[in-house]
Amino acid sequence: MTIIGLLFLVSGIVFLFVTLMNRSRDNRFKSEGINTNGIVIKQYMNKSGKEAGFKFWLNVNYITEDKLIYEMTGEVSKEFYELHPENSAVPVRYLKSEPYTAEIVGAFDYKSNFLLQIILAGVAIVGGILLLMRGRKVEKREK
Repeated sequence: MTIIGLLFLVSGIVFLFVTLMNRSRDNRFKSEGINTNGIVIKQYMNKSGKEAGFKFWLNVNYITEDKLIYEMTGEVSKEFYELHPENSAVPVRYLKSEPYTAEIVGAFDYKSNFLLQIILAGVAIVGGILLLMRGRKVEKREK
């Protein structure tokens, strides 16, 4: 019980941390993101797992307001990949304060539900704590 509780607790904490970092990044793009167009310089795909299928990637060059050229690699949906061959334009958003931090706009049709992810992390953390507490009670009874 104690090991499972510890696994739930650690997993929940890590998942919460990653979710909060992604939400912070998303908020930064909303507040200081600058839209521009990039050019696809390379397409590639790789196998993501035994049964999961392929992941699709684009290497994109984009020019900032300061006329500097940056390169980024972003994962995209299969549909987006097929619509944007090499040398085609793609919408890119970069951070004004960190122009090397960018994302391909519209790469996926869905948007992350941060509230749901935070709730799931919280459930894992609370479940882990409860399992740890239950495990300690069982250990005390056995002594």
